[in-house]
Amino acid sequence: MKKPSRQIREEIARLQDQLKAAETREAERIGRVALKAGLGDLEIDEGELLTAFEEVKARFRKAG
Repeated sequence: MKKPSRQIREEIARLQDQLKAAETREAERIGRVALKAGLGDLEIDEGELLTAFEEVKARFRKAG
């Protein structure tokens, strides 16, 4: 049975809310770890920091 467009839009809105909440939890978790590591005290360019995080991601993906 096909869903009406209204119901699909409601599901999309609900999923967008869930995605936003999940991203917030993930960002808070990563932020807490970064602060514990002392990154909050450093003057680091955002681009450099992103590159470093990408390197860490690659390292852990290889290990898994």
